Amino acid sequence: MYHADLIGSIAAKVICRTPTIWGIRQSDLNPKTNKRMTLWTAKICAKLSGIVPDKIVCCSEASRRVHADYGYDEGKMRVIPNGFDLNAFRPDYVANISVRAELGLEKGDIVIGNVARFDPLKDHSNLISAASIVCRKYSNVHFVLCGDGITWDNKELRDCIVNAGLERVFHLLGRRSDIPRLTAAFDIACLSSCGEGFPNVIGEAMACEIPCVVTDVGDAASIVADTGFVVPPSDSEKLADALIKVISLNKEQRKQLGVRARQRILEHFQIDRIVKQFEDLYKNVSNRYNCNSTTKQEIDSSYQ
Repeated sequence: MYHADLIGSIAAKVICRTPTIWGIRQSDLNPKTNKRMTLWTAKICAKLSGIVPDKIVCCSEASRRVHADYGYDEGKMRVIPNGFDLNAFRPDYVANISVRAELGLEKGDIVIGNVARFDPLKDHSNLISAASIVCRKYSNVHFVLCGDGITWDNKELRDCIVNAGLERVFHLLGRRSDIPRLTAAFDIACLSSCGEGFPNVIGEAMACEIPCVVTDVGDAASIVADTGFVVPPSDSEKLADALIKVISLNKEQRKQLGVRARQRILEHFQIDRIVKQFEDLYKNVSNRYNCNSTTKQEIDSSYQ
């Protein structure tokens, strides 16, 4: 959100003179995976961070740490994670049945889901390489992918799947408006990314009682904690091993992992808790700004 932070600050300070709170939503500033203009804007924001924003909200501890190292004013930073609606994302047995029927899957098939747009940071090639290993051991595993650019019309993605000989087990659904339904139908949710800030799709899957296998990027590991498996990024063998471990669990064991996952979301990332943190922050900044404005007015009036 670097561009929005910069432009919003100009509008707020020059035109309206209102409090400004920046938002940081990622933890990757690698030149190989970011546009040059994005990095330039982030660098400008880093230089201005000590004088322009009143507070800087990071969605993850990883994003706070990375941007502090990049030159952002660490004293103004506060981590407020994303929150999840446990009514929208919940276990749904009907969805489980209907999605499998839509995709033509058998009752005993294992569904591994990945919700992510097509982007280098999402590292779909890592997932496909891991899938090759998993499918050598299990013939009833299917991979359901959705997100912008996740279609068979995407030549780069299609060629990667076809070259691996996995077109039979990959289901590319593109952009969907029924993510809660799809997520509730997964047996396992997989994050294969090489860079993230706070991956919402993992919290959403956990809220649906779906066990997760994630790469150790952004705050993924701290979200999952001991309710799933965490592996190094860009290591398809370890990603496959973790997926195989979850597949090898019996249905009740996977269910218990999922129950613990939803409980973790309830205790730490439930949407009402997160809203309250933002409300408190806004009130605090607003109150201090009003207090400072009043003091300035009193000082100005004393000279009249």
